[in-house]
Amino acid sequence: MQSSLTNWGPEMWFDLSKWQFDPITFVITSLLAPLFIYFLATTRKTFTTLSRYVVDGLLQAFSRVATQKIAGLLSLRSYCKMQLLGENRYLNVPGAVDINLEIDKIFVPIALDQPGLSHTYNHTDLMTVGNRIRIIGDPGSGKSSIAKRLFRDECNKAVSGLGEARLPVFIELCRLEIPKTVAHKNLADWLFNYIRQFTKEFKVYEMERCFGRAPTTSVAHS
Repeated sequence: MQSSLTNWGPEMWFDLSKWQFDPITFVITSLLAPLFIYFLATTRKTFTTLSRYVVDGLLQAFSRVATQKIAGLLSLRSYCKMQLLGENRYLNVPGAVDINLEIDKIFVPIALDQPGLSHTYNHTDLMTVGNRIRIIGDPGSGKSSIAKRLFRDECNKAVSGLGEARLPVFIELCRLEIPKTVAHKNLADWLFNYIRQFTKEFKVYEMERCFGRAPTTSVAHS
């Protein structure tokens, strides 16, 4: 047998002069090669299907979260627009003839102090004090005014989309009637459900989505 060289490229030369046919290798290769190819094909198909399921699941989860968040933001904005145009924009001044004054026009900033601290607060930073705030003062000292101003500030924040807006709810305690059948330990749950029902009265689409996504702070005055 004469030596032969096959040129496959400028730097790829294979010497075929020493090549010998090996029947054992041929049989093993003939048996294993189809199995290996079948295994690769099956694995590839399974991997592709599994990858498709994983990607679809991630996309659905992302879409669900994004949709809920967008729906919640739109519902919150619609709700706050209604609140800004509602009766909460007025401060009622009782007298021989009751007068309603617009909070945005007549509000005068007041300084609030916390016992034991020298720092004073106003309506711009009062929410940083904590999650539950109680304002105490004499009649006519401005408690109702600052409560409504805080409420309107949060509404404006939600409408403008600036910062992380809360879900503002303004409820006058004098109009809150607690059933006598509610046990003391269940008052918190009752009040939370009352607030949910209270906000539903404003006929805003998907109002429920606003609960659970906004920071929680409660302000009361007495």
